Amino acid sequence: MPTKVDFEGVPTKRRPLVDSGKLTTILNDFYHAKLLDLDPSANAVRHSIWGARDPVTIEPTISPWFITFGGKEKALDEIVEEVQDGFLVESVMGVHQADPASGKFSVPALAVRIQNGELKNPVRKIMLSGTMNDILRNMDVISKEREHTFLGEIAYTRTRGIKASAEKAPLGYRIKMKIANILLRLGIIKF
Repeated sequence: MPTKVDFEGVPTKRRPLVDSGKLTTILNDFYHAKLLDLDPSANAVRHSIWGARDPVTIEPTISPWFITFGGKEKALDEIVEEVQDGFLVESVMGVHQADPASGKFSVPALAVRIQNGELKNPVRKIMLSGTMNDILRNMDVISKEREHTFLGEIAYTRTRGIKASAEKAPLGYRIKMKIANILLRLGIIKF
């Protein structure tokens, strides 16, 4: 926990957000907790994007303090080896444009194709679409490796049921990627 109380003085504590694919906690501030007849979850934050305003004068927003993932864990290499056909998604763009009410999203991503348990080649112009519910319901394993961010420790997750579409890359690009793949396998470069 990065803080003992939120910006409204509500004591913070560890809370599971999702358990066995089901939403168990709704993050809220004091106002929305009372509106929904819930206990405050201690997730009120007050900050200015530019840091120029006094936090007391800023309307609270709702935000997690520190996210961690728990569940069945495996090394990322082991997870990749078990995938017959899929993608290792490194990052997505435009998540803020997803529909928060329904959880629907359609976002471009940076990914590497996985075939028969091996990383094959980077994929250009891939679009991922589905719902957050699909991701959470079909998630079966998380990586032991974590990326530390200001919002928490983020793990790779394996999930199914997300639609992916991509455009075939031009021949010159595919040749360059084949060379990069060979260098990657030889350990000359790292992904």
